[in-house]
Amino acid sequence: MLTVENLTSFHEAAGLLARSSPVQSTLLLYLGGYHNRARHELLVKLWRWTRQAWKPIRFYHWGDLDLGGLQIFYHLADRTGIPLGPWLMDRETYLNHLSFGATFDQAYRERLQTLVLRPGGEAFRNLLEEMLTQGRRVEQESIRPILPA
Repeated sequence: MLTVENLTSFHEAAGLLARSSPVQSTLLLYLGGYHNRARHELLVKLWRWTRQAWKPIRFYHWGDLDLGGLQIFYHLADRTGIPLGPWLMDRETYLNHLSFGATFDQAYRERLQTLVLRPGGEAFRNLLEEMLTQGRRVEQESIRPILPA
């Protein structure tokens, strides 16, 4: 299960899924930023159903490598109670796409630093430290999708 923040990235991932051979067994859900009530209910129902299945399914979220993308990840995990894994939201992916990044100012930097101290912030510690060092943010649309197995 993979939730996707942005529409362009969702379409690219869906195209990749459609072309996969053998057929990939990944369910994609477009969020459009923060999830709404219908998506919330769907995700929670899927999560509960998979907990009863003989083989639990992993839930991932893929979003921007920026303040908003990380906030959306935390919001989704906190509100649904699903232990999400970040997908293509790591230091290596960030460094591989840094040339597409946009710079940010001091106010943005200070808001980004608050995420390092957030409970559960260790999930993104390496990414956040690199973002603070480089002073750049990377939009999801610049990253080619890879689907979870």
